[in-house]
This record gives sequence, structure tokens and C-alpha cells, in this order.
Amino acid sequence: MSAILEYFTLFDFFIGAALVGIFCCGLLDREMN
Repeated sequence: MSAILEYFTLFDFFIGAALVGIFCCGLLDREMN
């Protein structure tokens, strides 16, 4: 059970990092243009 929990935690962290990266890139693009 703990292994599954660990997997989902890493998965959620990966999704969160991707969303933050995309959001930051969007803000930078908006400021550049």
C-alpha cells in the first residue's frame, strides 16, 4: 500500500512541476511580447 502511495505522490509532484513550468513559461512569453 505504501508503495502505491509513494507512486501517486511522485506522479502528483511531476504533474505539479509540469504545470508550474508551463505557467512560468506562459508568463515569460507574455512579458517578452
